[in-house]
Amino acid sequence: MTYSRFHVVFNLPVLLLLLPLAWWLGWTSAHTITLAALLGIVMIVTSPWDAIAVRYGIWDFPDDRIWRRINALPVEEYAFFCIQTTQVALLTFVIVHLGGWHSIDASITDLRTAIALSILLIGWIVIAWRTRRIPTTRPHLHYAWHLFLWFAPVIVLQWIVGWPVLIPRWPAVVIPTLVMGTYLTLADVKAVREGIWFFDARRITGLRVASILPWEEMAFFYCTSLVVAQSFVILLPESARS
Repeated sequence: MTYSRFHVVFNLPVLLLLLPLAWWLGWTSAHTITLAALLGIVMIVTSPWDAIAVRYGIWDFPDDRIWRRINALPVEEYAFFCIQTTQVALLTFVIVHLGGWHSIDASITDLRTAIALSILLIGWIVIAWRTRRIPTTRPHLHYAWHLFLWFAPVIVLQWIVGWPVLIPRWPAVVIPTLVMGTYLTLADVKAVREGIWFFDARRITGLRVASILPWEEMAFFYCTSLVVAQSFVILLPESARS
């Protein structure tokens, strides 16, 4: 199975289910604009992270399973960024629409927020500096380090800035994260078995799901689904959040 075929079999059918459902529930131009902005952010943030991982050899793709590469990544990998983001955003929209929640009446731009963001930035810099040698001294932690150093600060930042919006809508964050994270994990088991991508055994801890999928890969799907769901809720204009 090629990477393109994987999209056709596992990823596009989910979109074909969610797109008409979202339209029927009242998807508007505001939601489209928010999704477009989110897709741009995801491409900017995720592409270098993924390309760095490929260059370090944490994972890679056999050339006979992909079409072509752009900056070390297969074209199909860029397509996956867009597909997963759209899947999670559509499902998040469905849950938000069914919930009818309202934001907590609280400021998200006050002095306490600025202080918290400063602490987060300083903490991230310190942790990154203190752990910078992990890829060479403890290579088995490389994937986990690469994942959480990149995405954990983003998740915390979202809660610092957007907690008045996120707390009342927690089901719209939790449900898409669990549903899409689980689905993508199961699909990934098939992809690894088919040899569409592979991992360097020296760069993972060795704990695997279904005896083949590194737990770090499963964590990746849940982390990215969480980031997308939270981002979509935060970026939506207030009128489109209920």
